Order: sequence, then C-alpha cells, then structure tokens
Amino acid sequence: MKKTIPSKSTKKNEALFSLSDKTLSLSIRWLCVLLFVFTACYYTAIHNKNFLLKIQELSLFLPTKLFFYDSMKTAGGFLTYCGTFLTQFFYYPWLGSVIFILMLFLVQWLVFKTYQIPSRFFPITFIPSQALLLAFSELGYVIFTLKSPGYVYSNMLGVIVILCFLYAYRSISSWLTRGVLITLFVLAGYPLFGFYALFSAFLCVAFELFSFFRDKNKNILINIALTFLFIGLVPYIYYGYYYTQMRFEYIYIAALPAFYFTRAELVLWLPFIALFFSLLFYCVFLFRQPANKKISKSSILVFCIYLLGLWGVHHYSFEDKNFRTAIDIDLAISKNDWKQVAEIAARSTENPTRLIMMDTNLALQKLGLAGDKMFHYNKESVPFNSPRSNLLMLHLGVKALYFQYGKVNFCYRWCMEDMVEYGMKVEYLKYMVKCALLNKEYILAQKYNDVLSKTLFHKQWAKKYQEYINKPELMDQDPEFISIKPLMAYNDLLDNDSNLIELYILNNFAYMQGGTPELAELSLQCSLLLKNIELFWPRFFLYVKNHDRIPVHYQEAALLYDYLEGRVDISNIKFDPQIVARLENLIKLSQQYASQPEEYSKKIFKQSFGDTFWYYYFFVKDQKTME
Repeated sequence: MKKTIPSKSTKKNEALFSLSDKTLSLSIRWLCVLLFVFTACYYTAIHNKNFLLKIQELSLFLPTKLFFYDSMKTAGGFLTYCGTFLTQFFYYPWLGSVIFILMLFLVQWLVFKTYQIPSRFFPITFIPSQALLLAFSELGYVIFTLKSPGYVYSNMLGVIVILCFLYAYRSISSWLTRGVLITLFVLAGYPLFGFYALFSAFLCVAFELFSFFRDKNKNILINIALTFLFIGLVPYIYYGYYYTQMRFEYIYIAALPAFYFTRAELVLWLPFIALFFSLLFYCVFLFRQPANKKISKSSILVFCIYLLGLWGVHHYSFEDKNFRTAIDIDLAISKNDWKQVAEIAARSTENPTRLIMMDTNLALQKLGLAGDKMFHYNKESVPFNSPRSNLLMLHLGVKALYFQYGKVNFCYRWCMEDMVEYGMKVEYLKYMVKCALLNKEYILAQKYNDVLSKTLFHKQWAKKYQEYINKPELMDQDPEFISIKPLMAYNDLLDNDSNLIELYILNNFAYMQGGTPELAELSLQCSLLLKNIELFWPRFFLYVKNHDRIPVHYQEAALLYDYLEGRVDISNIKFDPQIVARLENLIKLSQQYASQPEEYSKKIFKQSFGDTFWYYYFFVKDQKTME
C-alpha cells in the first residue's frame, strides 16, 4: 500500500490553520484578562470606592504580639491575621483594589498551573477568582454585622493555601512521602488555616482516588484512610485541648464566613459553593490531558462559561441606592461635613431608609436649616434591603447619631457592646476617644488613642486627638466639638432605649424642658416630627420670643394647628402672607378632594405641598421605627 505524502499546499493550509488557532487562542486569553480586569476594577475602586473605605474602618490590624495571639485564638486565625493586614490598604481605595485584583490573578494563575489545565480551557481558570470577587461585591449591609475579620482577603488566602499545597502534593511521586506530608499538614495547618486545611486534605483524597483508579496501587488506600481519619479527628482534638473560644458545631468550618445557614442568606454562600465545587472539578484535568486540538466547540463552551461567571458577578452583586447613600453620608459625617450630607440626601431619588432620614435631619439641624428645609426631603421610608435589617440601625448609624446629638454615654455604650460582639474596629475606637474627651476622661481617651497610633494609616488622626488629650482647651476650636457641647447641657443618663433608636431620640428631646437655645430648638423640631401639638406650642412660643424670624416649617405647623383646634391665640404673631395663602389653598384642595380615596389624594397633594409640614402631618404615617 502506498504511503500518501501531503502536498505542499496541504502543509501550507495546516500551518495557516495552526497559526489561526494560536492567534484565536491568544486573543481569547487576552479578552478574558481584560474583561476580568474591567469587571474587578468596576466592582472595587470604581463602583464601591466608599464601601472600600468603610470596610477598612470596620477592621483593625495592629503590628503587635498581643494582636497576633488574639487572632490565633480560633482555628484559621492566621488567615484572619493576614486578611486584616491586607484590608487596611483599602484606606486608599485604588491601592487596595490593585492589591485585591493582583491576588485574584494569583489565584487564577495557581489554578492554571496546579491543575495543568490545557490552554484551550484557559477561560474556566477564572471561575474561583470570579467567585471570590462576587463574595466581596455581594456583601452590602451584611459587612456591618459580619463576624469574620479580614473577610475580603481571608478566604482568598485560604484558596491560595489550597492550591499551593495541592501543587506540592501532586508533585511528589512516593505515596509514602505524600502520606507523611498530608498528616503533618493537617496537624499544623488546621490551627493556621482551619477549614481550608481540611479542604486541602480532601482535594488530596480526590487526587489519590484518581491515582488509585489509574495505577491500582493499593498502598494509596492507606493514604486515603489516614487522611479521612485526620480530617475527622484533628479538629476535635484541638477543640478539646486547645481552643476554648470555639463552638463545637463550627470546628469543621472554622475560617469560613460567619453567614447564617438560612434561606435568606443562601445567596451569600453561592460564591463559595461555586468556588469549592470548581476546585474539586479541576482534578479531572490532572488525569485527563486532552491533546492540543484546533479551536473547537469545547473552547467556545468554556468561554461561554467564563462569560456566565461574569454575568453572575454582575447579577448577584449587591446593588441598592440607599446603601450607597448611607455609606456616602456616613463618611461625610466622619469628616463633619454636614453640607455634603445634605447634598447627598438631596441627590437621592429613592425613598430613603429611616437612617438616611435621621442623618438628613441631623445635618439640617447642624447647618441651622431644619426649620426651613426639614420637610423638603422625602419622609416616606423603606426598610433596609438586607436579610439582617433588624440589626442595621443599631450597628450602622447608632453611634454617629448618639454622638452628634450629644448622648456620648449611649455612643460609648454601643461602641463597647459592638466591640465585645464583633471585635475591635477603627470606627469604634475613634468614637470612644471622642466620647472620653467630651466626658473629660483623658486617661481613657489616651488608652484608645494609643491603639490607633499603632495602626498604619490612622496615625495622623491619633496625632490630632492626642493634642486634645494633652490640651483639652483646644477642643473649643474644633467645629465638631463646638456643635455637640451645647446639646450636652443636661444629665446624660444611660437609660434604656429598647433598641428603638429613632423613637428614643425624638421622645427624649421632644419632652426635654429648658436647656440651651440649641436644645430648645431641637426639642421643637422633634415635636414636629412626632406630630405632638401639646409639646409644640410652648416650644414654639419660646422660639418666637427669642428670635426675630420664624422658620417656614414652624409657621406651617402653628397655622395648621390653629386651624385644626383654635385653642391658642396666635393673633399677635406675624406670619408670612405667602404661607398663609398657601394654607388657604391647601384647605380648598382638601375640601375639593374630600370624597376621594386617600392614596389618590396623596398624589395630588404631593405635587403642590410635598415640601411642607402639612403633607407630612396628613400623609406620612407609621414613622419612628427602627427600620
């Protein structure tokens, strides 16, 4: 039989096809890299810049032995320690984002090398990195109540440990050496890496199973049996003899995120399910090495899987305008920039949460604009968009509200309680320093400020407040302290707010008698928000007596209450003719639509009177709740 010799034209065509395949493969690689870089940048420094700043405020890293030992009190503590170290770089969002994205690429590269994945399957090497990016971008409000220090990086570091150990393990040919290695790793790795050490061992079991089916070496079964034994016993032994701050039900999942195992938080677990499943699935490539073929349907399929992963990041990332507004406002408050707070609230087109409304009222009070502008802002609230919404008012906004309203003992209490529950954080320590200064407890302020002075990026803040500790009289030149001190002209008793923050603040100030002019006006404003006529009148007359001009909303309330009850003589008070005329228009409109359903009337009145106390009085209901 004659041997067929390929013609020159055939060889040329094959070469062209080969070159075309390489070009297309390289193009797909670069497209995957560029798309991932863009997605990662967007969901970090571009879209979540202020969220990154808040994350590092809700964390703390100290370069001390005590902090290291404290981190190591639970299994996986080394991941927590390293995670909190890296989290602090979010102080500069773009720097933190670059570090974060580079580590995501390190994970992708380790996947590619560890599992020896063929080039034409390159796109699916991004699945773990996509899952880790989503694990960050889907958090939202949960970050305020998450008991996982260093969360953003700790799980990523755990995955890097898994990949590095598997690479080393599969590189060893002797089954006996592998058995010794995995035994030592589980014993030494569990305290450092927790669950991630156990999962590393589990992947090695998967590797050994594939090896057994391929080589039929029964000695491999010894490694498998011993590994399972150590996975089961090592956490139990450490729990019984070393770890005293771990709950038994968490010994096998130590270092995993502290999410609840509920239906509401299932979405938070999805990235981790995809992550660990993909790491297990990749083991197939260690034993089935497809030949380098031309670009085929499988190559297109894996690129579609890659695109599906990017879609998952986009679809499941937390997106809520009120959340972003709340974060922006919180950071503006930390800078004592009340004008910016008001501007942020004014830009929002959504119905706000109760916290945003309270922060807006606070900003207007600080700016001296509440009497004229308080009801220009939307007062129809919505709940927090979070599975843990019942906790958020307590942990997201309570400290700033109590501190800025001069209730420093309440602020200090919540900082201390949250520190016990969630650990030390930069935000808590800053408020505790300022509370101690206002209470003239300078030794206590020094204690907390010394901690902040050891941080990498908050030394300057600590230096500023150290001057106040050394020379308390300098506080009289600080705009923040100047605005708070007049609101402290009463006994700041630590009674019970029943966790109903807004209702407590409103009632506490509304029923307050006497005090500074600032307190008297705040009491008047709170009586308006409570729609309490009896409390309003004495405070209104006190204000009129001491001021030449009456703000718009105070006039609106006085005219309305006089029309509704007529029990108080206000004939000697000069009201703005435009406000009087506007009330007359309101009365005529109410008579015209008296027979219409309330929801219909509400829309009509909002168009003409949505910026008045009148609209708030008649149509905004069920307020003053935690939500």
